Amino acid sequence: MNQVSCQDYEFGPIVEGCRGDFDLTLLFEETILSIAPSLVVLLIALARIMYLRRKSLLLLGRKFQLYKLAAITVYGVLQTTLLALRISKTMLKSWSSVTAAGLSVMEAAVFCALSYLEHSKSVRPSTVLLVYLFFSTLFDVVRSRTLWLVIPSSSVTVLFTISTSIKAVMMVLEAGEKAQYLPHSTRNRCPEETSSILNRSIFYWLNKILWLGARHVLLPDDIHELEPGLMSDQVTFPFLKACCLYSPDELRNEAVIRITDGHFGFKAKEDVLRSINVSIPRSQLTCIIGPVASGKSTFCKAVIGEVNLSKGRVEIFAASREVSYCDQTVFLINGSIKENIVAFSDYEQDWYSTVVEACSLSDDITAMSNRDETNIGSDGVSLSGGQKQKVAIARALYARKPIMVLDDVLSGLDAWSERHVFRKVIGREGLAREHGMTVILATHAIQLLPFADHIIALGSNGKTTQEGSYKVLSTHPGYVKGLAINGLAIQDVHSRKAIPVDDAKIQQSAVRSASQHSHREDNARRFGDFAVYGYYFKAAGTWRVIVLVSLAIFVATFYTIPSYWLKIWADAASRQDSHRYLYWGVYTTFQCLALLFLCAFAYYALVPLVMRTGLALHNRILGVVLNAPWAFLSSTDIGSILNRFSQDMQLIDGELPLGFMNLVLSSFFALGQAILIIVSSPSVGLAFPLILAVLYAVQKYYLRTSRQLRFLDLEAKSPLYTNFLETLKGLPTLRAFGWTNQNLALTQRLLESSQKPLYLLYMIQRWLTFVLDVVVACVAVIIVVVSVTQSASSGFTGVALTQVMSMNLMLRTIIVTWTGVETSIGAISRVKSFSEDTSSEHKVNETCEPPPDWPQNGNINFKNLTAIYEPALERAALRDVSATIKAGEKLGVCGRSGSGKSSFVLALLRMLEFRSGTIEIDNVDLRFVPRNTVRCRINVIPQDPFVFHGTVRSNLDPHNVFSDSALIEALEKVQLWDALHAGGGLTAEIKSELLSNGQRQLFCLGAAILCKARIVVLDEATSNVDRRTDELMQRIIREEFKDCTVIAIAQRLDTIVDFDKIVVLNNGVLSEFESPESLLARDSYFRKMWVERGQEANSCGQDGISDQSLCNFSVILELITGIVTVSYDTPFLLRSLRITVFFLQLALVPFEIHCQTRALTKVH
Repeated sequence: MNQVSCQDYEFGPIVEGCRGDFDLTLLFEETILSIAPSLVVLLIALARIMYLRRKSLLLLGRKFQLYKLAAITVYGVLQTTLLALRISKTMLKSWSSVTAAGLSVMEAAVFCALSYLEHSKSVRPSTVLLVYLFFSTLFDVVRSRTLWLVIPSSSVTVLFTISTSIKAVMMVLEAGEKAQYLPHSTRNRCPEETSSILNRSIFYWLNKILWLGARHVLLPDDIHELEPGLMSDQVTFPFLKACCLYSPDELRNEAVIRITDGHFGFKAKEDVLRSINVSIPRSQLTCIIGPVASGKSTFCKAVIGEVNLSKGRVEIFAASREVSYCDQTVFLINGSIKENIVAFSDYEQDWYSTVVEACSLSDDITAMSNRDETNIGSDGVSLSGGQKQKVAIARALYARKPIMVLDDVLSGLDAWSERHVFRKVIGREGLAREHGMTVILATHAIQLLPFADHIIALGSNGKTTQEGSYKVLSTHPGYVKGLAINGLAIQDVHSRKAIPVDDAKIQQSAVRSASQHSHREDNARRFGDFAVYGYYFKAAGTWRVIVLVSLAIFVATFYTIPSYWLKIWADAASRQDSHRYLYWGVYTTFQCLALLFLCAFAYYALVPLVMRTGLALHNRILGVVLNAPWAFLSSTDIGSILNRFSQDMQLIDGELPLGFMNLVLSSFFALGQAILIIVSSPSVGLAFPLILAVLYAVQKYYLRTSRQLRFLDLEAKSPLYTNFLETLKGLPTLRAFGWTNQNLALTQRLLESSQKPLYLLYMIQRWLTFVLDVVVACVAVIIVVVSVTQSASSGFTGVALTQVMSMNLMLRTIIVTWTGVETSIGAISRVKSFSEDTSSEHKVNETCEPPPDWPQNGNINFKNLTAIYEPALERAALRDVSATIKAGEKLGVCGRSGSGKSSFVLALLRMLEFRSGTIEIDNVDLRFVPRNTVRCRINVIPQDPFVFHGTVRSNLDPHNVFSDSALIEALEKVQLWDALHAGGGLTAEIKSELLSNGQRQLFCLGAAILCKARIVVLDEATSNVDRRTDELMQRIIREEFKDCTVIAIAQRLDTIVDFDKIVVLNNGVLSEFESPESLLARDSYFRKMWVERGQEANSCGQDGISDQSLCNFSVILELITGIVTVSYDTPFLLRSLRITVFFLQLALVPFEIHCQTRALTKVH
């Protein structure tokens, strides 16, 4: 029978008399499954072709392209043949069949053009072609089946079937990825970016990373780049495009900066500088001077635009508003010395070498293990204060901005370095002048003022008191003339030989960034460690975990029993049992109890348990950090430490307890439902072992990668957090240099790097969900088929069907939550390894607790001390140091930058490890005293004063020991009470940015006055203050600590010249240990530094005899001796005269020292 006559050209699907009276008709298939999709794809394909024509060529792979075009050509030939057959054979001819065939021919022509363009100009396989070919192939299979039923022996049927096969081949070829045909420069793309729509639909592109993670430990380089659409610049552009940046036209003026009636302050209506009217000359050196809190730092920040301008006008006449800025508190990044100097500028080897030499960094770099590639740690912790300042000056000079603003950057340099840097960089022969840079220097080094081209003096009221050249101001009454300055011989710096720099600055070799650690094979990352769960449960408390599990059992029980109760209820209904309200009441009771226990379970898991575990683990990390040795704190990236207190704790307090709670509940729910299913359909239980084996294999394969991705995600955040902290600290510097865009780009790169493992982690979670959905669907089909084919009661059948729906969800939830817990447990693993691997500075033998009043006297004895920063280092920071400091003595410690001065104090404070020798205080060996006890009994005034956020009282008296009157008295002694009282008194909030550096130093001195300790350590405590404040602090130190043993590290030698003893350190070795009189009387290192500091150029004041006069007198005596040697032959007379001259010279030594120090000590 000719089945084409069976109404196949009706729309159907009900066709009477043909194929069971119900089937798809040819008309339906040709219109709905062929004509409609063809019309849609042709329109979309033409639009896509027009879009791709404007794109440039991206790919190679001509051979692969020809394969695809050949397949499309074959397909087009077959469709053309089918069209001819449709037209020629009347039996097969209809408007729909001819139209469908004609459109197929058009498809082939359009697909040739589209495939050619997609291959050449798109990195991803054609989505248009693949989607159409996928569904069209399925539709053609259905049409082939109908044709074989209708006309099985027709040539049309055979050709159409072959055409369908060719279409499937076309789909396979079009689905082929083209990453291998990309140019080498762009081949490192995200696999998702080059994957086809079919690949991405089933997450097949993730199999590579999953396979790699299952077999190896993943490294950061194994994580591919993000897709371009997820890049920071693409995401943030909609927010940034509203900003409009412009640069004003440059106006040439002799003054590079002009401030007219400027009022500046950090807060509204609280101006620090008032009525400022100054002009700063172009390409010259301008010095900003004034007493403490006069506003010098505020003036510098006003120039770079970092303080509010409440009134007046600031004009900058320069080609660029970018400024080389060095803050008083040095800003350095966690990187190498070269990275800090070059920063975001272009690297030029010759200019770089010139800058390094000019900034006196050559010797420092030579002494370092990796030279200028040495990592200096967070905030430059491995460098001395002077080295930090030299690096900051080098960065400012290297950038070659038209304006250079330096805020007291010479205060931490030794005498030789200060003279060298001033002459080579800032002075009239310096590189800044050579390159036409305008230099603004805020300084307390008044000896440099004669070399300044322009001077601006600020008063204590924040107003300008004087402005002009030194020659003019020094002859007029005022602040400058009152300083009584004698200049330094800056021009002779090149003839001076520097005291050797410390080549044993040990900290540099100890610095290691967390990002540079080698990723060793760590099987725990892939396979997990169940000991971590014990660590977590121990932090939570064993009995608390037992209570949580018990509550979960009750929840699961009362959640599952109602399903079985429904079976009983259904059986009773079939017997027409009249107690339906009883069944309803019991069912309701079970549901209410399940809800009640669920609330109790959720509250207990998310409140008491989370608080307990979070607090315990947080305190454990905090304790490890606080007890870590100095070597760890100085060598570990601050971002790595911060990451443990941020993201790790976020996982511990958030994702982990939620995941653990869901895992416990889901496990008990699934157990109960499995029991009900087995009871309802026992044969289904036979499939459970196979199902569990499949699920176990899936989660095991998945977890090996997901664990590692979580670790990489946590570790990738550390550089980002470090960058955040550095940006916040150095924001004024970055903005002044004009590096905000470069720093933003760096932040975006770090952000993208930190998001790569997180994005992959979310992607493989979607992969897991997809795979589990497939497995669960298969399980559901098995359960339903078995339940339906088995003979069972209506009650059991109902239970089985209801449990199937819940079981699908439970199995999926168990695996998802289990893998989520296993992934999040990486945070606990990091806490565990951090706690176990980070050593404590406290030793088991440090148990000798001295009396509460120790030290009673303050005797200090260094006995052949050799101290190191960490045991792994061979070089020592201090080598064989021996010195005895008697109670009440004043000891000055000096030396070049990096000579070991800070190490000397760190050893006393037990921050360094003793390799040999020891330190005794009042005959108590510090090796056996707890370190915190030692530090509590010593009064320390640091070089960089620290003021934490809080009230004035809490900063002065953290332990709330002293009365208000005692606190006020201490503040009055340091002359700060009036200023603080005006701001609110002891209860006012104190913020470090609202105090000048000198005021913060005075504040710390006031706190030290309250701390009655027999030993006082001053770490360059007066280096950042002006002369008058220095005199005030020296007077307070001598009055308040007159009975104490004082150890003072100093760059200003005049502050320690009247001390009892002087220690000179060189390369970690104690070179000299004598009284200053003895050291000045001979050719000593101390005398060299004294001469270099320029003290011999100072006037002796009222005595009227200058040091130069004394030198001339000594020369005259030597000449007399020579004359006598030549003129007199009498040995007796010669001996007598020589003896007389010797005694005259000896008598001049104390008189010379007296003249040198009288002008300084008269204020003490």
